Amino acid sequence: MNRFKFEAFKQEFPALQSLLVDRNERPRESRWCDSIQVKRLDTEFLNAIPSWNSRDGSVVGISKKETVSFALTDGSLIKDAVHQSGEHGSNYAYSETCHNTGESVLEAIARHDCAALIKAVVVVRTGFTVREHYSEPNFSVVIYKAGKGEVIANLIAEAMKFALNEVRAEANF
Repeated sequence: MNRFKFEAFKQEFPALQSLLVDRNERPRESRWCDSIQVKRLDTEFLNAIPSWNSRDGSVVGISKKETVSFALTDGSLIKDAVHQSGEHGSNYAYSETCHNTGESVLEAIARHDCAALIKAVVVVRTGFTVREHYSEPNFSVVIYKAGKGEVIANLIAEAMKFALNEVRAEANF
């Protein structure tokens, strides 16, 4: 990604400064960024469950991960706020693959009790890509913002009501 545009996004969305760091807390470079997008927060995204997967092998470990963080109106940040579903496996013989379940973005917002405070939800997808026979790190960012007049607390209430109606329908026989 163009370095000037990359820096402009970090200036417009200050939360990106602390989110766009690698495992060693060093700032990520713009050259490894595939894209940064701003999208409208919708029901489909709120019901999505972020994921991760990793594999290890004889020489290299490869992983992909979606990290969801909440930028709050007071300027604070809840990093890695949503539990991801995922799996870890190995390329070695006789090894088992571990799986774990995650939660939806909406469930995490309810768990943190921060619906009224969310300014933006930031998803950072990290991993590796193969370019000319070499593995290189890459990442992309999507910043989700609620539309004008939309209230996240109302979306949570609707989801809870829908779940209650589903349970009542299942229990009514």
